[in-house]
Amino acid sequence: DEPGPARPDLGRPDGERRSVMAYPDPILDASGQCIGAINVVMDITEERTAREKVAKAADHLNLAIASAKLGDWSWDAASDIITLSPRTAEIYGVPVEATLTRSGMRAILHQEDQERARHALQHAIETHTDYDIEYRVNANGEQQRWVAAKGRSFYAGDGRLLGMVGVVQDITERKQAEIELKRARDEALAASQAKDEFLAALSHELRTPLNPVLLLASSAAGNPELPPPIRADFNLIHKNVALEARLIDDLLDLTRITHGKLKLEQQGCDLHSVLRDALTHVQPEMAEKRLKLDMGLNAKRSTVLGDSVRLQQVFWNILKNAVKFTPEGGRIAVETSVTPGGDMAAVRITDSGIGMTPAEIGRIFMAFTQGDHAGASKTSHRFGGLGLGLAITKMLVEMHGGKVSAASPGREQGSSFTIELPLYRGAKDLPPSAKKDSSPPVVSSAPTATSARPSAGANGTERVRVLLVEDHTATRLTLTQLLRHCRYDVTSAASAGEALRHAQEREFDLVISDVGLPDRNGYELMGDLRRINPQLGGIALSGYGMEEDIARSQTAGFAVHLVKPVTMARLEEAIVRLLPASADSKTSGATT
Repeated sequence: DEPGPARPDLGRPDGERRSVMAYPDPILDASGQCIGAINVVMDITEERTAREKVAKAADHLNLAIASAKLGDWSWDAASDIITLSPRTAEIYGVPVEATLTRSGMRAILHQEDQERARHALQHAIETHTDYDIEYRVNANGEQQRWVAAKGRSFYAGDGRLLGMVGVVQDITERKQAEIELKRARDEALAASQAKDEFLAALSHELRTPLNPVLLLASSAAGNPELPPPIRADFNLIHKNVALEARLIDDLLDLTRITHGKLKLEQQGCDLHSVLRDALTHVQPEMAEKRLKLDMGLNAKRSTVLGDSVRLQQVFWNILKNAVKFTPEGGRIAVETSVTPGGDMAAVRITDSGIGMTPAEIGRIFMAFTQGDHAGASKTSHRFGGLGLGLAITKMLVEMHGGKVSAASPGREQGSSFTIELPLYRGAKDLPPSAKKDSSPPVVSSAPTATSARPSAGANGTERVRVLLVEDHTATRLTLTQLLRHCRYDVTSAASAGEALRHAQEREFDLVISDVGLPDRNGYELMGDLRRINPQLGGIALSGYGMEEDIARSQTAGFAVHLVKPVTMARLEEAIVRLLPASADSKTSGATT
């Protein structure tokens, strides 16, 4: 009796059930009584299954949208009406029943983002690509929100734009987190830069007053005209000032390495020679404590790939510790070998000192840490130091592609350190920078042992005309006196302006200049002096010794960069290396 098709489920003889659509057409007799029917039946099983899948997918999509707190929207191009879901309306801060157009939608956006959003939408429509943008909205006059909007256009068969559908998400919390993260990162970078600048300034301020002390002490300690007791006193002063300079160097080295600014000048170098050089720096302390040294340089191959200066620093740090922690009359052994694999050279340094506990071994290479011997109170240190030497050692060894380890049987049973370094196999092992023909400036700070003065016949002992520029009065007066004592013709200046006036009045063979001058920096001064005399050689004498300072010296025209405090012997060595052989024939001139 009911019109329309029926949708029964039918069971087939094989047991399978099918969904059908039946269209019954009754057959009536003359009196209008139904005497039969004609049925048209259509199998709609697949259609019904597809519809169920679509409905299920829609449920899943709605669940996903709800779980992600997404809002959805659609835009009809013909009417320019934007339809918002309840969540989208909540995000934008408008009523659900609000009728919005594109122009009305733009008004909701933050003024600074409106034009950008319009361009993004137009680009998506014209290029048939997805609409994808983040912008700010002003919701109900409340604090602005950040919204991520995505959309996709759909078109008629003739290519005509019909509209767009999409989703939006409130990303305010994420944006605030990003802003906070950026602020924290900027503050951390600023703090790191401030720390680096502070360390550089501290280094300069500490090195500058040490310079005249070390100059006088090193010169007097090597002066054979003085009685031995007086020379010994000056040598003691020299050694302690050099130790202060080494502590400053450790602080700067740690900063360089951790910031990736320390560069290695790697070449093939003889490990045994480097070890012998390092040993010369601790021999006076060993002799004072009557320590016995056992040398077993047994490595059949001893050429390693490395920076000889930095490797000497590595071995000096470990040997210095061995001497420090070994009691009088003790023993230190240095042995070399090639590892079983044949690609590494190993150095083992063993002492009979106070030894280490397992806990101490676990932290021995950590910066600013010391052994249990230091005690719990600030006044219980027995051996001193900042706890940086071994941390720097480990970093330097690893920069060379090697490794270092420590071992000890226990307290009062001595310690041993093993350093493994890659053996040098030829020029193919060198980094590209080492293969270039370059001559970087010499970098130097105070040595740890008294250096011998150059012989009287060296270039530096002739009447070479030197322009000395130094604003630190004590350093300027001390250097002037010592250079004149070595028979240099010295003209001194306390500022860049004074130095330029001297350079315009007479010719010089060499300029020794501080970098930090009161009226301008030494880099600019060197450029001006080289314009007056293109052949003028230059030595930068500075309390600043970071890589960028050295590079800047080279760019300015300085051939050598010496880091304060410096010994007189090291300064003379630099002068001799810099001046041409013809300087031997210089005649004396007026001394200012």
